[in-house]
Amino acid sequence: MTMIYIPKRHIEVEMLPPAIGLKGRFLLQKFKGEAERGGALLAEREFPNLITNLGLDRFGNFACDNLYTAFHVGTGTAIPQVTDTALQSYLAGMGSSQFTRSRSVSGSAPYKGMATISTTFAVGAVVGNLTEIGMSRVAANTSELWSRALILDAEGNPTTFPVLADEQLVVTYVLECVVPTADAVASVNIAGVGAVDTITRAHNATNAVWAPVVGNGFANVGFTQSNAAGAYTGDITDVTGTPSGFLGSSDSSSNAAYGSGNLYRDGAVVFGPGSFNNSLRSCVFFGAMGAFQTQYDPVIPKNNLQTLTLNFRFAWARA
Repeated sequence: MTMIYIPKRHIEVEMLPPAIGLKGRFLLQKFKGEAERGGALLAEREFPNLITNLGLDRFGNFACDNLYTAFHVGTGTAIPQVTDTALQSYLAGMGSSQFTRSRSVSGSAPYKGMATISTTFAVGAVVGNLTEIGMSRVAANTSELWSRALILDAEGNPTTFPVLADEQLVVTYVLECVVPTADAVASVNIAGVGAVDTITRAHNATNAVWAPVVGNGFANVGFTQSNAAGAYTGDITDVTGTPSGFLGSSDSSSNAAYGSGNLYRDGAVVFGPGSFNNSLRSCVFFGAMGAFQTQYDPVIPKNNLQTLTLNFRFAWARA
């Protein structure tokens, strides 16, 4: 049996897909009495957050449910830094057993998937002049904070958010997975084929694959199933479409171990001898957070005695 193999070193260096963008925002609301029983909305603030270095790293080696675990609120005023791992002055935290979760995608440009997480503190559970907020993996004040923000007013200036003993605090966080719009162009050398030009572009941008999964979680950024890729004879399309001429799905997929600080996850898909017998023009890769399509020029020939292995990288960064 002959194996066609695109060397991993070329994929890692030359054929990197555009990075998936990550950003988030908080919504704070306070009610007179219990919100669920008709308590009056007294005030609300919505503002962006900073995903910390720890937070970016966690997307590579933790399931989604192990990130959306706790809200922290505090009274610190230091400007958030990418190196933060805790609030400056922790006041209270709420764990995920009290969360509500949902996910959605935008139907038009700018394309993005969204995970929304909310929690309601009991009346009197949080009392004080709040100035900072974050998300952590644990409700206790440990060094696991992966998102931090100062509370901002409508003009974007730091402000206080006072909560009294007879008031209820409701906190919502929206994590956005921003679909990249730029193409990644590269050239790779393939044994038996020679130099091949590649174009990698986002795929199926309005599909829920771009929404960070909540509820069941995901098993890390990267491939999650054997049929994680599809082979096609047609050219890649725009970011909302799919190539024509479906040949077959991959027989298996695998992920390399995540390296701390890498902010990418390498993986591979394998098309066995029985998967298809034709020339590959393009391939679609589905990951746990996003999907991409790659076009090869010239086409990659494959017969029914050959195995085709394609290496791919999912990368992410702050949007």
